Amino acid sequence: SMLHDTTLPAEHRRFVSYWDQKRGMRRMPARRDVDPLIDLRDLAPYLGIMRPEGARIFYSVLGSAMEEAGGPRTGTYLDAVRKPPFLDYLKAMFGLCGDKRAPVFTRHGFEYADGKNGRTARLIVPLSEDGTAVDAFLGLQISHDEAGALLPPAWHRTPSFPDSLLTDMAWRDTDSTWHPVEWRSLQT
Repeated sequence: SMLHDTTLPAEHRRFVSYWDQKRGMRRMPARRDVDPLIDLRDLAPYLGIMRPEGARIFYSVLGSAMEEAGGPRTGTYLDAVRKPPFLDYLKAMFGLCGDKRAPVFTRHGFEYADGKNGRTARLIVPLSEDGTAVDAFLGLQISHDEAGALLPPAWHRTPSFPDSLLTDMAWRDTDSTWHPVEWRSLQT
């Protein structure tokens, strides 16, 4: 199960374990059950709360590292600040999490303009007030350089990183790993 998957980064294992603890015997915890600013204080800059609104995703609040790394997005819609193919990638991740009502982990490589490589790992977990319909997502996003060191929040502002990455996503996805998790695999 994802809770014991040692190939996941330690921060992501801790995050999904927190989600699992908060849901108890339910399929998903409610938004009121989680307080990541208190419970996961060291991860708070890398966390975000998003909610589905029809076919769109609304960024309710994003941590400071997420805002610095991806540009200001709190209070906006995903499709207003991201374009294909990256928009399609993120929408598919939210869609799978909502459909399966289970955590979804992705990791992808990226390449800087100067040829250096890095990796971003994302984990999105569903939240539900009624235990059935997903009405919010809690997400963790952390990026590392090719040596495995945590990238500073403003890593994309380095001269080697093209400004176009955040607007037209002119990046090369060097490798992607999708790890959708079925409900049963979360049982411990």
